[in-house]
Amino acid sequence: MNTLESWIRVADYAVPVIGGQVICLYVQPGDSELTITSRYPYDPSSKDNEACKSKTLKFSLSANSNRTFMICPATKQDHYACGWRVTNFKPKSGCDDQ
Repeated sequence: MNTLESWIRVADYAVPVIGGQVICLYVQPGDSELTITSRYPYDPSSKDNEACKSKTLKFSLSANSNRTFMICPATKQDHYACGWRVTNFKPKSGCDDQ
């Protein structure tokens, strides 16, 4: 999963990332929606950048505030489930702790 390019979509941004990367985005105060998308990883011919998606996370920011999220592959039992999980970041935690 660490080599699969995904897109962080929030406000006017669609930022490509690959596992292990950290990004910082400025989002205007108010209500926003965050969605993570990617191609289907087990089909090399896949061209659909939104084949696998997270649930849309709605959040609100006040002026001079910030939020930190962690993005993890969605799983069903021990297998990748063509999607993404977005959670509030907790220091010293990882995808397996969620």
